Amino acid sequence: MDKEKPVDRGAVTILVVDDEEVVVKIIVAWLNKLDNEHNFVIHTARSAEEALSVMNSFDIDFLITDISMSGMSGIDLLGKVKVFYPEMQSVIVTGYGERDNILAALKLGVFDFLLKPLGFAEFADVVERCVGRIDQAREERREWSGEREYQSATHEKREREYQFFRAVLDDDKDALAIFDRQGRLLYANPAYERQFCRSVKKYKRLGDFFPPETIRLLENEIIPSLSFGGTWHGELEAYDEKHTPFRLQGWIAAIRDGDGEMFFRFSSLANIATMPPPSDAEVRIEVQGEYDSIRQDLLEASSTVTFLLKKMEMDKQELLENISANFNSLILPYYEKLKLTALNEQQRKYLNIIARNLEDIVSPFARSLTIKGSNLTPTELKVANLVMHGMASKEVADIMNLSPLTVKIHRKQIRKKLGIGGTKENLYSFLVNCAGKPNGP
Repeated sequence: MDKEKPVDRGAVTILVVDDEEVVVKIIVAWLNKLDNEHNFVIHTARSAEEALSVMNSFDIDFLITDISMSGMSGIDLLGKVKVFYPEMQSVIVTGYGERDNILAALKLGVFDFLLKPLGFAEFADVVERCVGRIDQAREERREWSGEREYQSATHEKREREYQFFRAVLDDDKDALAIFDRQGRLLYANPAYERQFCRSVKKYKRLGDFFPPETIRLLENEIIPSLSFGGTWHGELEAYDEKHTPFRLQGWIAAIRDGDGEMFFRFSSLANIATMPPPSDAEVRIEVQGEYDSIRQDLLEASSTVTFLLKKMEMDKQELLENISANFNSLILPYYEKLKLTALNEQQRKYLNIIARNLEDIVSPFARSLTIKGSNLTPTELKVANLVMHGMASKEVADIMNLSPLTVKIHRKQIRKKLGIGGTKENLYSFLVNCAGKPNGP
């Protein structure tokens, strides 16, 4: 039997479950008495099975249930609520001498319990505190939603700016491309594709556009000369899609992103064979204007490329912040609740390992290991992770279902690959330094 009442944003929807009609009527009457200060929408059920049906039809915020009922018990009902409705707050009604039921319910995350015979003062206090918990959770969700909307709007603005500057570069009549320090192509405008008669979707490296002699010239002379700034202007040998060589004239400049990583911009590239030879008079008249124009183009292109690289860095930072925020709001609270439940020693050990590994996801440890030991196997990474968390070889063997001898062999390989084999360097201390964590398990 349900109490009809319009639901609004401030309403708290309550479900009362008890197989004794008189108890249900008392609780509903007391809730109505408290309803002068709150906006309650009340549903009732005479069994746990009926309660599940109500939950399937309505969004329940607050469950008040008896423990001892015919059919499915209140404990079984709470178990299903924990799985399917983890945000729902719950209070149990039980009698004296049911200590085991109370402990079982608390392990399932109930907010509080009420002992029969019920008293209005105690009942009102529990309901007020539980409703306060619900209001707090709603406020936190509203704040989180507002922050996400702000982040979304900021991201959309950056994306519009990125697309605008990308369109400016794409419309440039001069061939322009950006390569990283390893010679990987990061961006090329349509004019660059026309210059080399090939699509950059297929060709992605310097070696796809320039012969080995030019690559050696770039790596040994031109790029080192740009490490401290400035630009290079001159001729380079390139080849087209049929590997037919041709001479290319253009500019190369070094640019850096927010982390100081260096990139190289190839701009104003032109095939010398298609350029008409200028007369002396034309050279004297146009050289100054061309120099000024090219210089201005380079300054504008440099500013645009710097913006694009900064935007990439901001997006990367935003992603890391979102991962950290999601971890703190969506995972950490449930970990804390799980930690308070009754766990045996082995289960608690596994829970601690899960928590540490989740922490490592948002820490530089994995990246540090990748940098310092890029050829570690997956199993060696797992062993290194457990050692870094203070596990002895026997503990690592138990957790990974390996023999202690196998773990010892893995540790030896890890030391060798990380460059500390044959030294007295402590593996635990070395891994802790990689992760940027203070020593101590």
